[in-house]
Amino acid sequence: MTKFGRIIHRLSEVDSTNNYASNLLQRNLAENGTAIVADFQTAGKGQRGNNWFAQRGLNLTCSFIYIPDNLSLNQQFLLNCWVALSVSDVLASFKIPNSIKWPNDIYVGQKKIAGILIETASMSDSITSVILGVGINVNQGVHEEERAVSMIHIKNESTDTNELFFALCSALQLRETQLSHPQELFEEFEKRLLFINKRFQFEQEHRVLEGILLGITPTGLLRIQVEEKEIQVANGEIKFLLP
Repeated sequence: MTKFGRIIHRLSEVDSTNNYASNLLQRNLAENGTAIVADFQTAGKGQRGNNWFAQRGLNLTCSFIYIPDNLSLNQQFLLNCWVALSVSDVLASFKIPNSIKWPNDIYVGQKKIAGILIETASMSDSITSVILGVGINVNQGVHEEERAVSMIHIKNESTDTNELFFALCSALQLRETQLSHPQELFEEFEKRLLFINKRFQFEQEHRVLEGILLGITPTGLLRIQVEEKEIQVANGEIKFLLP
């Protein structure tokens, strides 16, 4: 049996599943793979302090606690590749074609269907615990954000969020072994990147630039060819300008 989801905290409402997971860790009440699933988050967390809005009971909002055996701080981006590929796998299994918008959003075409927030704790150079937060738009028909899409829009039918959750547990378990084979993870992550080997526009320091997305570095920097040179950027340093 998969360790992910073996223990589940099911909540009708919580500020954030990541916050709840953090509280469990602080109180030493969490086993490896413990999952927190909420019908509604009053303060769902997104990247760089952004909020994640989801209507009550219509989407999958969950977090997993992960205790790595041997993972150093400079391998942190591996976690990102692992979870993003797992979410991408699950959506594909539900007949949802998708790509990964660097660093950790899942897109269908030019619209976001899922987001990932990973929070780590470390000691010295080792990662001691990880909270894997995942939000997937499932049965929500109307979104505040223009570039949001749900599974129901693509499938034209509702999806059982519980079935989706357990599929995600299995996908995480299946891909966990690749954490010890970084090259495999990086290569698969790169293949699924939105705009990989394609020309796209982005904004950097209030300038609009155009380049070809080449891939990522082992630490998760995005590699872009701009004119005749390659630049490498970190999360938050550029903004994708989607058509």
